[in-house]
Amino acid sequence: MTLRRIELHEFRKIAHGIRRPEDVVATRDGRVFASHHDGAVAEIAPNGGFRILGSKSGSPNGFQMDAKGRFVIANFGIYDGAPGPLELFDPTTNARATLVSESEAGY
Repeated sequence: MTLRRIELHEFRKIAHGIRRPEDVVATRDGRVFASHHDGAVAEIAPNGGFRILGSKSGSPNGFQMDAKGRFVIANFGIYDGAPGPLELFDPTTNARATLVSESEAGY
């Protein structure tokens, strides 16, 4: 894959109303997801709307999608004083699993 510089004029806003979208994941089939402070993940629709996948658990920051379509979510934000675990979230079943409950981060 060849990398190229993305010029500022090529960017455009694709959704409105997502709170604290600190991370974004785009899939090969064109779906776009963002972290969302009021839920686990927000799936962004082509029309700019979005739907929340999963309920809030801690303060979601960064996340990534695994090969099975599940999300690993870092609920480490101290934005609202409610940091939480590193968790695995399956959007098809809404199942959650704690991967790491706490660490010695040294904040």
